[in-house]
Amino acid sequence: MRPVRPPHRHPSRLSRRQVLTGLFAAGVGAGACSLLGAGGLLLVGLDRLRHPPAQPTATITPLPPPTLTPAPPPLISREAWGGLPPDHNAANEPGFYGPDNPEGWREYATPVTATYQTIVLHHSVIYRGNDYATMQEIQRAHRQTRGWADVGYHFMVGKSGDLFAGRPMTVRGTHVEGYNTGSLGVCLLGNLNQETVTDAQWNAVQVLLNWLVPYLGVSCLATHRDFNPQTECPGANAIALAAALARAFGLTPGTGCYLPPATATAAPALCTCGGHPV
Repeated sequence: MRPVRPPHRHPSRLSRRQVLTGLFAAGVGAGACSLLGAGGLLLVGLDRLRHPPAQPTATITPLPPPTLTPAPPPLISREAWGGLPPDHNAANEPGFYGPDNPEGWREYATPVTATYQTIVLHHSVIYRGNDYATMQEIQRAHRQTRGWADVGYHFMVGKSGDLFAGRPMTVRGTHVEGYNTGSLGVCLLGNLNQETVTDAQWNAVQVLLNWLVPYLGVSCLATHRDFNPQTECPGANAIALAAALARAFGLTPGTGCYLPPATATAAPALCTCGGHPV
């Protein structure tokens, strides 16, 4: 059976041109850009994003808020992409969570709608020719190289526009050092320090957030770098897009909303994307 792809871009969803037009209108000067990538995506200089000119700003028109929680988008299941079951004998995420094993596989006692306030955006760094091979390599690296029980992210967004299921949302991820408990990991496949987000990928991440944001009731969209400044994840070419997504969905950018579940204890110490330090 052929995997189901997410629907084509709805007219109300943001194109990359709309994102960048809005960023320019917000005062990010034209001199801060360079033409990169086969698609000719204009990337905004990070120094201007961190220190924008002091002048009135315009915002990107947000997506219309759903009146009801939308249905989940089509996801490529773990079985369909060739995912292996969790390894509960993993060296760095052994057994199951408990008072005597705070780093074990943690299944949340709270409903997911009461567990998450923050979505964290990543990139995989590695890419193995196609989305499916990349998914399998990420899981292999996380299990065998990093010693975790499973792939560390909850959702992955392929270059093709396919959305891939990772860890269940009912389970703690392994994607940010010190802040795994209560944060939901979304990873864009590819090295976004060297490549740009594809149109299909940009559309798909909006489709995913259009479901996750109202369903989970999250308040913040952060990048891996926001939590762990020593990393380059999610890549220089994703920083402007992450900020635009936060505005479009009415989310606060950054870590300010992060609050782990009340029963949280120490989470596994880890800080990589796709099994490779970044």
